[in-house]
Amino acid sequence: MRLLLTLSLFLTLPSVLLAVSPLSQPMRTTPLSPSIHTIRTSLSLDDDPNGKRHDLPVLRLGSDDRLTVSFDHLDATLDNLYYTVVRCDADWRPSSLSFSEWGEGYYSNPVEYADVSVNTLQSYVHYATSFPNDDLRFRLSGNYAVFFHPFDAPDMPLACVCFCVTEQAASVSGSVTADTHREIKGAWQELSFDVSVPSLSIQNPDNELKVFVQQNDRPDTRVQLRPTFIEGPSRYRYFNTDSLLFEGGREYRYIDISSPYSFSGEVERVIRGGGAASPDSVHTVVVLPSTPSPRAPYLWQYDLNGRFIVNVQEYDNDDLTADYCRVRFMLRTPSPFFDGRVYLLGGWNNNRLDERSRMIYNVKHEAYVADILLKQGGYNFLYALLPQGSSRASFRRTEGSHWQTENQYDVYVYYRAFGDRSDRLLTVRTFSSSFDK
Repeated sequence: MRLLLTLSLFLTLPSVLLAVSPLSQPMRTTPLSPSIHTIRTSLSLDDDPNGKRHDLPVLRLGSDDRLTVSFDHLDATLDNLYYTVVRCDADWRPSSLSFSEWGEGYYSNPVEYADVSVNTLQSYVHYATSFPNDDLRFRLSGNYAVFFHPFDAPDMPLACVCFCVTEQAASVSGSVTADTHREIKGAWQELSFDVSVPSLSIQNPDNELKVFVQQNDRPDTRVQLRPTFIEGPSRYRYFNTDSLLFEGGREYRYIDISSPYSFSGEVERVIRGGGAASPDSVHTVVVLPSTPSPRAPYLWQYDLNGRFIVNVQEYDNDDLTADYCRVRFMLRTPSPFFDGRVYLLGGWNNNRLDERSRMIYNVKHEAYVADILLKQGGYNFLYALLPQGSSRASFRRTEGSHWQTENQYDVYVYYRAFGDRSDRLLTVRTFSSSFDK
């Protein structure tokens, strides 16, 4: 049976990849069916006795780290799902390497865990699987994408989840400053860092090294860099370039919808579902309407840099007992922005600027409105404007931007020697813009 499935995947995988991620577009963590919600990744490190969850899905090659991927399939029955792993290059497009070159075992395996929701108004099936495992191990570092699909329909994937494997073969040191080469303590933050690769003989760093940076795990902020200065044979410095300038933004807003009976954050009210008038309806959460505040002063508050947590106050086993709520967000403005689109940005949607996160202007309410189906828990979010002709969202006209804001910056260092056919991921390093305020 596995041989037949493997042969089927071998024959259909190229067309699947072309269908879900055209060659002009890199792969991203995203649902590929409108019924897939709440895609999550959690990382258990082999040297972390507390089993803490870490936000970046980055495994260390040769370690006992395990990555768990989970999601919900709404209004579905239990199905025999499989996952198929694809190796990608630094640009998140499929690599030319065969499975025998980058993996051991099987690149397609059954999803380990599936169960139906318990006592929820919105029914769903919760799926979860972890790797590396006895059926799949990694030989090479780099970028990977895992596709989830029915056993008998590998050409109809339901979701794609991206993750990385790093070999810890480089070191990165650096800092974030508000004294940028554009302005001093204004709306911007500037990252500078050094990359040291003493174990490799790099002849042409412009071609062999690929260094990327992104802010708060946002794909729209991802930039590729070339070294500003090279010190000796193994140290590469990155500084004083517009590519390392990022809007500070503001601290993330948040809502806590872990209970229909009590709530916090920017929640105005909760309309409980399941009543006599509408027994099949889910809970409705109305978020306090906001207005664009580009000149508002900086206000510190603790946040998770856009991430979210699933939890429910009344029951155990959050994965199966947390219900879904229809959450209404509103950004009031007398007229729409004619030079861009407004999005609700946050980890709930893997920071994607797509139709799920786009807000539509409602003339009657004089506001941008979005109704989002979210699982019970706590969520960070911000209102962002995507200017016409730009691929990066901006907060300057919706939320304001401040140098004091705490943000996370992730540096990815890839290496491809002359003649190699794929990119190795040497290391991933995270910096924080924490300032004395």
